[in-house]
Amino acid sequence: MKVCFGGTFNIIHRGHELIFDRAFEGDNRVFIGLTADELVSGSKEVEIDDYETRKKNLENFLVEKGWEGRFSVLKLEDELGPAVSKDFDAIVVSEETVPNAEAINLQRRKKGLDSLDIVTVEMALAENGDVISATRIKRGEMDADGKMLREVLISVGSRNPVKLAAVSNVFSRFFEKVKVAEADVTTGVPEQPKEGDVVTGAVERAKGAMNEESDFGVGIEAGLFADKKSESTFDVQFCAVIDRAGRITMGHGPGFSYPPEIMELISKGKTVGGALEERYGIREIGKKQGAIGFLTESKLDRTALTETAVFMAMVPRIKRELYNL
Repeated sequence: MKVCFGGTFNIIHRGHELIFDRAFEGDNRVFIGLTADELVSGSKEVEIDDYETRKKNLENFLVEKGWEGRFSVLKLEDELGPAVSKDFDAIVVSEETVPNAEAINLQRRKKGLDSLDIVTVEMALAENGDVISATRIKRGEMDADGKMLREVLISVGSRNPVKLAAVSNVFSRFFEKVKVAEADVTTGVPEQPKEGDVVTGAVERAKGAMNEESDFGVGIEAGLFADKKSESTFDVQFCAVIDRAGRITMGHGPGFSYPPEIMELISKGKTVGGALEERYGIREIGKKQGAIGFLTESKLDRTALTETAVFMAMVPRIKRELYNL
């Protein structure tokens, strides 16, 4: 099969590699349109190498991949290129360039030629959900695999200093430069969330924290989960992390139980914080050591407990390829 696709290929990145891999499937013969200098001059925000340099780099890359003898590089001197008239069978495009392929097929039909099969490849996304692009790589925002190089902004759906510290501590293990910002978020969950409301609260906080400047939005919600088998109720923190592409990953920390006298007050409508204040006289414990700090005599503080929930929400982002992220 004769397969074609085109691009500028100023920097070859993971998004390009996905297209190459698809195009070279089986024993396909691949024709690659490389944009001429005249078409890209002044059209990009960053410097673009000249045609001969880009061609050499592209050919070297393809040879290193083991595709020598299976490709031809053609100069693209107009927007649609030779695909409108050449004897090709299929065209491989990313999701954002599907309209170009459709325009090519329209011109082919006008010429009495068969339409090309359009093979669409998903966009390759960076760690923060942005599309990997040569422009962003040239700016120093990310590398060719989508790893973030600039400062990463994380917006947290809370003003609680414990949660902010936990998020900062965890994200600093994933990124060299991080900035954590607080955000006022209103959720529709009860003051004392239980069961599914805990999950809902975490997601709503993450979504509500996200803004145009954020790379990630983080929501953390603690609540009560009843376990019928053990006839116990556990306090569990859930964390949701959302990126620019709207992808959500979730996790939760370990659970612990409350003394019977606290559970009795909760059963009468008190929140955990309200019950602890009424019984032990501790005000705003959630902004201090937390219930876990009080119950463990500070052997485990709330920041450390919250970190486990945040870290578990980041697990799918460590090996993104296993989770299709």
